[in-house]
Amino acid sequence: MPKRSSSSTLPSPKKKKSLDDSSASVNSDDSPRKGKNVKNKEDPVVRNPEPVEESVTLNETPKKVVTLERKESASQNLKKVFFDFFGEVTELALNTSYGDVMKKARELSNGLEEEEPVERKGLVDQFMRDYLLDQVLEHGSRSWHNFLELSIQLAREQVCNPSILFTLISDLVELSTLKECQRIFDFVEKHLEIWKEPLFLNSGKNAV
Repeated sequence: MPKRSSSSTLPSPKKKKSLDDSSASVNSDDSPRKGKNVKNKEDPVVRNPEPVEESVTLNETPKKVVTLERKESASQNLKKVFFDFFGEVTELALNTSYGDVMKKARELSNGLEEEEPVERKGLVDQFMRDYLLDQVLEHGSRSWHNFLELSIQLAREQVCNPSILFTLISDLVELSTLKECQRIFDFVEKHLEIWKEPLFLNSGKNAV
């Protein structure tokens, strides 16, 4: 039998991968590759800033509230001016200086801040209604017929809406006694020719 050579050696065992080598391979896999977007874990996350609430002190007054208070104050002053005018005219019963009365009424109407004529008439209508209710309820006035006469003339002069006259009559009927209502109906019957005028006829139809 042939003799084995002593110089022949056994195959050396394969080296086991150390922990350092495995970790290195893992780290190498984490490296960014071409064509892929890899997000850096250490990048800070950008968040929308939370809204900051404006602090308002107790001493501060909102501008809208101040503006509203000024408008209400101006409206009350105008209301008083018209009330004084209505009172003076109803005492005169339109017997004297009719031209001066209507001139004063137009001046008061034109002095209102409202630019549109419709808005000015609407405001005058409200003042007229408030005045009549104030006189009847608080002062027990029985001179309403003079005020209704004034309302007719103001409507003809385009200072107020003609429909307000029927509103005033309706308010009077609701607030008056049966005996007083008879006087109101007499007033309506006495002015039948006026209700037939186109200015009041159309408004009366809409009011009814």
